[in-house]
Amino acid sequence: MRCLNVLYPNSPGARFDFDYYMSKHMALVDKTFGKSIARIEVRRGVATPDGKPPAYIAVAALWIASQEAFDAASAQHGATVRGDVPNFSNVQPLVQIDESL
Repeated sequence: MRCLNVLYPNSPGARFDFDYYMSKHMALVDKTFGKSIARIEVRRGVATPDGKPPAYIAVAALWIASQEAFDAASAQHGATVRGDVPNFSNVQPLVQIDESL
């Protein structure tokens, strides 16, 4: 199974509105991608083992149920989802697709 990871780097001056992200943005993602996503995990960075600030403010993992359906939804609505980012953050997210072993 593949997983799309969206990582929001932590840096001085970084802004991230978790309330908006969880209530509006993730609802948009759910509506847009529907059943092409098996599950979504959202994590908030809180610390590192040495007590420094976390490297990422937030990390979202979207487990892809159907690659074909996911790709079709991305092609049709990806720009809308990406365009919503400034509504909750001033951070440019990093995106990585992983394959579960």
